[in-house]
Amino acid sequence: MKILSTQLKPLFIQAVQAAYPELSAEQLLEIVTLEEPKDPSHGDYACAAPFKLAKLLGENPAAVGRKIVENFPKDFMASEVEF
Repeated sequence: MKILSTQLKPLFIQAVQAAYPELSAEQLLEIVTLEEPKDPSHGDYACAAPFKLAKLLGENPAAVGRKIVENFPKDFMASEVEF
């Protein structure tokens, strides 16, 4: 997981930064973390950024997640990126 995770993290940072350009570089690095879901049916990777950002910004986590997904690089080869 480590190799793919290190390749994915910059893409997640890029998506969060595009969705929320007011965030500092330090905030992005703190907010965007990838992990393996405890339940394999939830996919290969999980990112809690929508929940962290929702708390920070006082917004709905689902709306934050959708905004991040909308800004995820379109040329990335994944079967699915969802919130």
